[in-house]
Amino acid sequence: MTPAAAAGDGEERHTVTLQIGAGDPLRIALPPGDVAAEDMLPALRVLTDAVVAHAVASTQAKGRPISCRPGCAACCRHLVLLSDIEARVLAELVASMPEPRRSAVRARFAAVQARMVQAGLAETADNATDLPTDHLQSLAYRYFGQRIDCPFLEDEQCSVYADRPLACRKVAVTSAAELCAEPTDDRVAFLRVAPVGTAVLLVTSDETPPRPSGVLLPNMLDWAAAHAAPGPRRGADHWMQRFVQRLANS
Repeated sequence: MTPAAAAGDGEERHTVTLQIGAGDPLRIALPPGDVAAEDMLPALRVLTDAVVAHAVASTQAKGRPISCRPGCAACCRHLVLLSDIEARVLAELVASMPEPRRSAVRARFAAVQARMVQAGLAETADNATDLPTDHLQSLAYRYFGQRIDCPFLEDEQCSVYADRPLACRKVAVTSAAELCAEPTDDRVAFLRVAPVGTAVLLVTSDETPPRPSGVLLPNMLDWAAAHAAPGPRRGADHWMQRFVQRLANS
């Protein structure tokens, strides 16, 4: 993935054009002026969806169609690692929901946390990426074993599909859907996609090398309440370039 054209004068300064594979260049609208990283999430979603679409097309061209279908929600029972910017934006989405939906969603988050406590899976790390990798992987497998529904899952479908995390956008399989009930099964063939979820975890870091910042989705509302203030404001082209660089280096 390479930038094919940078921001220019007039209307052009609010767009960026990226080349993904051999397809047509992707033109993405950017917010004007200096913005917080959270304001870049709509553009990062567009880019992520394009990366995933490219991977899907490449895989299908090799005779391996995607088997995921509406109502097949095994992936909605995985332990999702959000970036700090996604945690804030999704928490704001919940806060903006009308009643009684807002209270119902908040109750589901609390229920998930209670399930994790009962199963000995509760993690209160301020930055989940500080947990040892093997510990985080073990936690994810044990969490999936509890078959805990995502708080946003309703009638086996994501109720915030347009706003779902970047990590969720790239999950797809070419193997039989029924195998997803046990993702450690060697027969499960996941779609190979550029690590967009990893890249967004690194976007807000000014450290060298970048230090990822992540939040476990069940802890999202509590974390966002304790970290309400967004980070520094910078030009949208800066944030986009940083994301593409992090993606290329992941």
